[in-house]
Amino acid sequence: MNYTKYLFCYFVGNEPEEETIHFAVSEDGYNFTALNNNKPIIKQNLGKKCCRDPYVFRGEDGIFHTIATDMKSADGWANNYSMVVWDSIDLINWENERIIDFSKFPETKSANRVWA
Repeated sequence: MNYTKYLFCYFVGNEPEEETIHFAVSEDGYNFTALNNNKPIIKQNLGKKCCRDPYVFRGEDGIFHTIATDMKSADGWANNYSMVVWDSIDLINWENERIIDFSKFPETKSANRVWA
């Protein structure tokens, strides 16, 4: 497959309505144009309904995955112990939202700052 663009995944600020997933594209990897009029691309329905530090990647199966820190900064910086994940086959439609709660694993049960 011949790839022709770069995709940047980001959030825009520290207010709850800004802790959402946005996308921008670039021809050269340096100059990006926001998609969707710089409005959120993915709606979070689980967890804190606010997320930060998103990362998008393509798995070996060809499916795209977005992972982000499930965090609302207004609640403080030591209250995030989960990540939120979505899947997509086309980078437009996102589904299978799920929360990975690291406080449920014995090795990370006391973690209070989990970052994507």
